[in-house]
Amino acid sequence: MSNLLEIHQLYKSFSHDGEMILRGIDLSIKESESVAIVGESGCGKTTLGKIIVDIHQPTKGTVTYRGKNIRDMNKKEYREFRLKVQMVQQDSFAALNPYKTIYQSLKAAILVHRIVKNEKEARQTVKALLEDVGLTPTSHFIDKFPHQLSGGQRQRILIARAISVKPEVIVADEPVSMVDVSLRISLLKLLRKMNEKYGISFVYITHDLATARYISDHGKLVVMYLGEIVESADIATATSNPLHPYFRALIAAVPKGINVDHQQMPSLPLKGVDIPNIKQLPQGCIFHPRCIYAKETCSQNKPLLRNCHNAQVACFFAEEIDKQQQAKNGVPQ
Repeated sequence: MSNLLEIHQLYKSFSHDGEMILRGIDLSIKESESVAIVGESGCGKTTLGKIIVDIHQPTKGTVTYRGKNIRDMNKKEYREFRLKVQMVQQDSFAALNPYKTIYQSLKAAILVHRIVKNEKEARQTVKALLEDVGLTPTSHFIDKFPHQLSGGQRQRILIARAISVKPEVIVADEPVSMVDVSLRISLLKLLRKMNEKYGISFVYITHDLATARYISDHGKLVVMYLGEIVESADIATATSNPLHPYFRALIAAVPKGINVDHQQMPSLPLKGVDIPNIKQLPQGCIFHPRCIYAKETCSQNKPLLRNCHNAQVACFFAEEIDKQQQAKNGVPQ
């Protein structure tokens, strides 16, 4: 598969003092690929998602779509890019105009971009979109206002709006975090269906490893920490054998059956739980103040992403940590 979209050495700052909240990001998205981006709140993953769809522009670095820098595109090329790279927001209520019906919200883009010729075709297309995202019978939804729908139903409307313009990439930013737990699996199944049915590439942004594993079980996992990528690998490989100490802590934080009576919570392999201030980042490895494996070199030198086994890891001691873990698990060396 060829790369559909590429990000190279991307930096982003929102402040006058030039403090970068994203630093040195390299990322590629292939055709029909699912990429899950995970990390704690404030790590920059939502900002990265908004840069992919060009809501925010990078301070430094490039975003290329089908081999062309989006800043160098002419009007026609840029219009095509904006159609082909769509976003599904986290807050479905805020993302929909409360004064427009579902039909009015969904017909706007397909009429403006001449995907349909007239109102009759628009209504038929909107009905088909509603069926595609599981809102049937369509007559129960098409003329309702957003406040008349549940959170899960509104999220499906956002997915329908995104696929209405025939995109090649959809950035889904925490799309199930504001939905009842009982409805999350159905929405995740819908996203997987869109990936499989239409070959749409998905960038799934989340802090929830379980949903990331479900949405991209044959895709790629990207782990972010304080504005940097610290590990990237095939998602099945990454979750079964995490190599970066931060990612190991994320995996350990996922409850594996909590005994409420005895309050047995998972023990995290961390020196401390406090995240450094992004405006006062530690020198060397940004994770070393919390890392149980850190040595003197970690506080002095910055590790770069490098190949380790079948992953890319920003850690000096990934191989050593892996050997320790294998020995702990009784795997022969």
